[in-house]
Amino acid sequence: MMTSKERLLAAMRREEVDKIPLAPRMTNVTLRYYRSTDLWAYQKFKKEYFDCDPTVVYELPVINPFAACIEPLDYLNDVDIALEYTDKKDHFLIKRTFRTPAGTISEKVILPKPGTIHYGANPNPHRVEHLVKSPEDLDKIRYLFPKLDGLNFSKYHHAVEEMGLDGLTQIYLPGPMDTMGGEACSTEQMMVDYYERPEFFDAILKIFAEYSVGLVKTALENGVRDFFLVYFYTSLSAGWSPKIITEKFYPIIKKQTEMIHSGGGLVDYYDDGRLMDSVDIFVKAGVDVIETCSPAPVGDFRLPEAKERWGNNVTFKGLIDMINVIALGTPADIDKHVQDIVTQNGDKRGMILGTMDGIRPETSDENIAAYFSAANKYR
Repeated sequence: MMTSKERLLAAMRREEVDKIPLAPRMTNVTLRYYRSTDLWAYQKFKKEYFDCDPTVVYELPVINPFAACIEPLDYLNDVDIALEYTDKKDHFLIKRTFRTPAGTISEKVILPKPGTIHYGANPNPHRVEHLVKSPEDLDKIRYLFPKLDGLNFSKYHHAVEEMGLDGLTQIYLPGPMDTMGGEACSTEQMMVDYYERPEFFDAILKIFAEYSVGLVKTALENGVRDFFLVYFYTSLSAGWSPKIITEKFYPIIKKQTEMIHSGGGLVDYYDDGRLMDSVDIFVKAGVDVIETCSPAPVGDFRLPEAKERWGNNVTFKGLIDMINVIALGTPADIDKHVQDIVTQNGDKRGMILGTMDGIRPETSDENIAAYFSAANKYR
């Protein structure tokens, strides 16, 4: 019988497995059962409740200044930061001003207050004014990048050792226009700039792509081999066309994937929402896994067609509707949905059962149990 780590790695390589790996995104589950998202909570859930193959993603060992809001950025030695707070009814409006050697830039961020559910179950800060607005801001933004030299990956390696054979630990690696460039710049404005200010578009992408590629190089040099490569800000569901994805983002994905493979690593490529018109792009880039493979009505993923077209080249992960089925359905609905997905795959190769996104916090204990029971029955 394979260990969870052996099973996951074999599935990512499209090799034979004893059973389909079960690796949903379950931070809300471990929070409910153990009030923790630490690695030990995943291991304890696996032993005390339901067998599964935990996959835990670790953040890079540095604060991302572009996704940050009020976190201290102590590494910015040449930059002064000013924070202004305005207390609103259900949120704080925060203005961050950076005074760099090249000049001053600023942004405005909505930080939802706890319990304001209309911002979502786990609301992120929302930028209403972005740092990069014109070509003059590009020289200023360069001063905000954390230095790559000296990044300490010891926490990640400790997690790999602690996880052992119970599952897989990956490092979170944002694409250039995801939680870095996509927070510094307005995605909507970037789409306009692609047509109206193409040189500016290319200059922004180049700055963030160079840093994103540099993160891959640094992580590999520090012994990281399993990457969670995140590109959902530049997805079909975000509004980008297959043409622009192919022209502008594919070369970067391909370069990062080739670097990771040259280092003996694997790429788990994250792009939620609609996928069927972009899978071919990511397969050509050489990624090992594509998630979240969301079926209708949330996404457009059609597993039988995808299996026929790309099943020899990539592993599909996710696939289970955690909103309309796991959260809102009955145990019978969940059982049938999981069985249908496994049947559509046709065999045990090239699949990692998970969820389209994290299991929702409003999901009942009964439905959580039904999901894990069905998955263990049919995999």
